[in-house]
Amino acid sequence: MNLSEQQLGVLLTHGWWQHVDAVADTALESEPESSLAIAAKGFVCLRDGQTQEARSLFHDALAIDASDIVARIGLFNLYYQDANFPKADELIRNLLLELPNEVGLHAAQCRLSAIFESRERTSEKIRQALSLHPANEELLTIELYHAHKGNDDAHKIELSKNLLRLAPDNLLAHLILGHACIKKRDFDAAEQHLKTCVRRAPSEETARQLELLEAARSGKGTWRLAAWAYRRKMWKLLFPRRHLRERLQLRWQRR
Repeated sequence: MNLSEQQLGVLLTHGWWQHVDAVADTALESEPESSLAIAAKGFVCLRDGQTQEARSLFHDALAIDASDIVARIGLFNLYYQDANFPKADELIRNLLLELPNEVGLHAAQCRLSAIFESRERTSEKIRQALSLHPANEELLTIELYHAHKGNDDAHKIELSKNLLRLAPDNLLAHLILGHACIKKRDFDAAEQHLKTCVRRAPSEETARQLELLEAARSGKGTWRLAAWAYRRKMWKLLFPRRHLRERLQLRWQRR
């Protein structure tokens, strides 16, 4: 592995995407058959929304080295975005056989399981991952998201508070606690949590949370809250793939 490839490995590990393209070009100048550099170029295309170019580059890298980890993770992301969850799960399981302690792979597998497997199976995978990485924010956030889909409000609040001790700016934890405070009519606490959401991820969606808070505080907007929640639910049911892609786009942008 030459120096440029070593630098690429560091950049990809830490997610320093602004430097990946230039370093990959340098690596290819000295080693045109570098599967790592080609796969890195694929990730640059993937992050720019050029999915077909990314797919081609990942396959080119695997044609050179069928075991290339970066190219296989890139294909996993493409399968995930295409909602080809069984294929993505197969790929991630094979990667975990080679890298059983890689926290990012465990997190990816848990996210997949939450989409297309039973709640019991997902809970089992989350427990297994947390037994290896008990203080990982991403895994704890996935655990909280999984609990959020259930009906145990006390458990959600407990997980949210525990997560905020580790990660004080965690978006999901603040959102859940903000809504819990609205239910308890503790509007000042709810405002603190929801303003953190707006600061952490400014968007129309998070700004709307404060509007819902003011509607609940005034006592005149309960029907608006119910109508908004119903519209969101129907949108997800009618256009599940579009909703998934929106979530994935937001996740990429936050990296």
